[in-house]
Amino acid sequence: AIPGVASAAHAMLIPFGGSSWNDDIINAGSEQDAGVAWLNYLGPGYFQTIGTPLLAGRDFNDSDTANSVKVAIVNQAFVKKILKGASPLGKRFRIHQPPGQPRPLYEIVGLAGNNKFQDMHEDYLPFIYFPAAQQEKPSPDDQILIRSSLPLSSLMGSLKETIADVNPGIDVDFKVFKTRVHESLLQDELMATLSGFFGFLAALLAAIGLY
Repeated sequence: AIPGVASAAHAMLIPFGGSSWNDDIINAGSEQDAGVAWLNYLGPGYFQTIGTPLLAGRDFNDSDTANSVKVAIVNQAFVKKILKGASPLGKRFRIHQPPGQPRPLYEIVGLAGNNKFQDMHEDYLPFIYFPAAQQEKPSPDDQILIRSSLPLSSLMGSLKETIADVNPGIDVDFKVFKTRVHESLLQDELMATLSGFFGFLAALLAAIGLY
């Protein structure tokens, strides 16, 4: 509803946010762990907002509720490592649970592209995304992602006003996604700077020795 906001979505975890969660996966018809996957709960529009393409199937929508069939979207790394390359749509799986705890079946309804999540240097991790509406214990600290071309100061002001109209008691903390990505690359930049410095120093010493 805010002019200049292209898309928005909420998520339990966000890329480069410093938190992650994984578990063992069991494919339907088997009792053997198929591998480890990383998990996240999302609202509709997350992939559009974060810039990750949906390659097949559908996004989450209002029909995905606590009482509907449990569904999931997986990424390409999940297909490669957990499904061994099989077409994912319609496949079902369970999440490993201790004995005596329920292990519901989840049906895959979408395929998303790979993206980096914790570190720009990591291999693509197998991911499962669940609809936030089907989360049994919602987090009180959901994170909202917003894609906009507006100047940050203007956007923050509009967002604060909009959120205050809903509930003035909501506490908001803003972070810039681009900054988080940049921070993950600071060590690389430092090493590149040091390498350049020592390369220059070696060349200088060699020039002095030659002189």
